[in-house]
Amino acid sequence: VRKYLDSNDYQEVETPVLHNQAGGANARPFITHHNALNIDLYLRIALELHLKRLIVGGLERVYEIGRVFRNEGMDTRHNPEFTMLESYVAYFDFNDVMD
Repeated sequence: VRKYLDSNDYQEVETPVLHNQAGGANARPFITHHNALNIDLYLRIALELHLKRLIVGGLERVYEIGRVFRNEGMDTRHNPEFTMLESYVAYFDFNDVMD
């Protein structure tokens, strides 16, 4: 997957795992406490928010393969921690993405 995306001019990025607010998907986050800052932080539930910020900031093709965490049920199809791939392209519509 990396080889394909890299060969199509996507830039692989690594975004923060700890967020100051939960967001990016409809799921319950895990919460942790940052002792030095004395604030609660949320483990990310999706890669989406920071990737979209990079697109708005001027990058045209980005992707990330990273761990996400969802504080929800667990069964044979759901795990609280898993690896996700998300990619975004500026100026593409649905048809461009499908091609």
